[in-house]
Amino acid sequence: MRSLILIANTLFFTTLFILSKPLLSAEDNFGQVSKSTASVYQGISTASFGSLSFRPKRSAPAKVEAMNISKISAEISAKITKISVKPGVVVKTGEILATLECRDYQARLSTAQAILKQTQQQFSYETKELKRAIKVAHKSSLSKSEVERRQTLVINLEFSIDANRANQTIAEQNVNRCTIKAPFKGLISKRIANVGEMLAAGAPILELVQLNNSEVSATISISNLASFDNAAEFNFVIQNTSYPLKLRTVFGFIANNSSSQNARFIFTTDTATIGSTGRLEWQAPAFHLPAYLLSKRGGNDGVFIVRDDLAAFIKVKDAEEGRPFIVALTEQDKVILDGRHALQINQKLKFKKAKMKDAE
Repeated sequence: MRSLILIANTLFFTTLFILSKPLLSAEDNFGQVSKSTASVYQGISTASFGSLSFRPKRSAPAKVEAMNISKISAEISAKITKISVKPGVVVKTGEILATLECRDYQARLSTAQAILKQTQQQFSYETKELKRAIKVAHKSSLSKSEVERRQTLVINLEFSIDANRANQTIAEQNVNRCTIKAPFKGLISKRIANVGEMLAAGAPILELVQLNNSEVSATISISNLASFDNAAEFNFVIQNTSYPLKLRTVFGFIANNSSSQNARFIFTTDTATIGSTGRLEWQAPAFHLPAYLLSKRGGNDGVFIVRDDLAAFIKVKDAEEGRPFIVALTEQDKVILDGRHALQINQKLKFKKAKMKDAE
């Protein structure tokens, strides 16, 4: 019985002794886990600029646009007799899209061909007569004026041949225009006219979107122009898929009421679907510090670092509240984290007191 009481007392006093020991604070535990914030000074923690700095990503709204979205139109006035494709179909260059009523234009072509042929035959005959007249003029009384008249007739017939040949070419082109073909590879996105409709020249029939020639259009805000101008790489990001881009041009003016500039990019490898909307992303070339480390002293923005046992205040130009900022520091410079709010510029930092070890 005594032994049980003795054991119970021992356990009781042992428990009291353990509970009387102070627990490790979160700060002490953090100091043991992360040596990067360990500090030999009282009331502050530090970390190297190299461990804190990063190159932030910037982004802007962007959209994939086709370079050509063409309304395929009739070039002559005629009735539609056939439309060979439907919306959603991909067509090749030169593929027939629609056919127009062509009998009138074929008749005009036949007339132009007949007139040209007649003029050529007349020219051939009058040329022979002119040669005969020149030959006879030396041996008979054929007047000089008659020879000149025949020369003029031959010259006029030459002009008529040129004019009639041009009329035949126009008639041939109009017959060819009765068949409407795709000017490039693309997708039929819309049907505008229908079979049986009478079209005027220039009236649209179909809408064709070029598939193999697209660009990314992005709107860059003025606040991001500095990092944008110095960026080395750009990507179009949509639904966690990234497409590398190459900058083609930046419009040299600010869009109305938008405080932004438009930039155009071309795909360097794979291309996203035309009409896709996403984000243009780029990485700032310079290393930044997180926004929460920005302090203000004497009307100036800056950051506190340890220098010669002092709290040195390094000024930051053009900083924006709530955004990462650029500051000229080396990787080894110690940036003050905790305790920075109470610091004064060039305040002397106190070393922590060394803990005394028990003699025994």
